[in-house]
Amino acid sequence: MSDLNFSVVTQRVNVVMDNVACMSSKLEQLKEDVADANEVHTLASMQDMLEDSLKAVKRMRNEKGGKEMTSDKKLIAEAMESANQSGNHKEVIQRLVERVEELQPEPKSTVWEPKKGEDYWVVGRAALVTRFTRGLLGDSSCYLLSLIAHHNVYKTEELARKASVLQRTSNLIIQACLNFDPDFEPDWSDLNQVKYCFGYNHFHARWDADYTYCFDSFGAYVSTKEKADQVLEYLNSQEIK
Repeated sequence: MSDLNFSVVTQRVNVVMDNVACMSSKLEQLKEDVADANEVHTLASMQDMLEDSLKAVKRMRNEKGGKEMTSDKKLIAEAMESANQSGNHKEVIQRLVERVEELQPEPKSTVWEPKKGEDYWVVGRAALVTRFTRGLLGDSSCYLLSLIAHHNVYKTEELARKASVLQRTSNLIIQACLNFDPDFEPDWSDLNQVKYCFGYNHFHARWDADYTYCFDSFGAYVSTKEKADQVLEYLNSQEIK
């Protein structure tokens, strides 16, 4: 690249860095807790401007013959290295890094999991609902991971108690099927194999059997009508519905 082109690129980089410094100064004035919708919009706009500036710096680097950057963090790290050499904008870039990290949204999860210091409820032995606090005495990471893996962690005591009732019903069906047909393994690739399943009929106030070939939503199954009749006799002898 000619000295003239390099000078032009350097000037453009300096302009971008000045813009970053200006935006960083404005971001310092924004409150951490945004109170109304107008401020939310302002904060979102500032984040968009920051992203545009990072992209502009990235383009500058590519024009200078550099390799494609894999992340904004690496890009900012390179800018900081340049600032260390020139003595300019180091503080601004560091604040920008911290602010960009603050602005990153937390990943969304469809299932709640407790964070350190948060209470959570589990359904334990004998259907006992118990409260733990993540990270405190009585809670261990291995134990918590096991509860999460078995989908047995709840945000409130009320939810845990609801889960206890549902687990009792589910366990009743699983226990009956495994007792009366312990060797049966449903083959879901075999569309000719009948799988007998069970549900409570609230209209007739009794347990009934059904069958499926490929729809797995009942948890446990038996292989024959004779086995299904045995399971039904047991289920209807219980006071669980």
